Amino acid sequence: YAIILKKPILFVTSNEMETHPDTLHIYKNIKLNASILKKKIINIDEFNIEDCEKELKVNDELYKSYQDNWIKEENVNISSIWLDVIKKIQINLFN
Repeated sequence: YAIILKKPILFVTSNEMETHPDTLHIYKNIKLNASILKKKIINIDEFNIEDCEKELKVNDELYKSYQDNWIKEENVNISSIWLDVIKKIQINLFN
């Protein structure tokens, strides 16, 4: 949802996540997505608040490219699709 709503994304890992066999696949996924969005991965074991602040910027061009390549088909109005999803969730939750 962050891409669709153009919200900042922080890609966070830890030393253990980057090396442990059970979480290595998660780290590789984080690494791939961070690379696509040209974001720095923040390792919480080497935390630096300045790094976090720098990574809170949204690159509209990269977000649009990610959305077009990974989230939706070409020529599909994604906002109307997600509005329909939200309406259906609200109906199911509140009725």
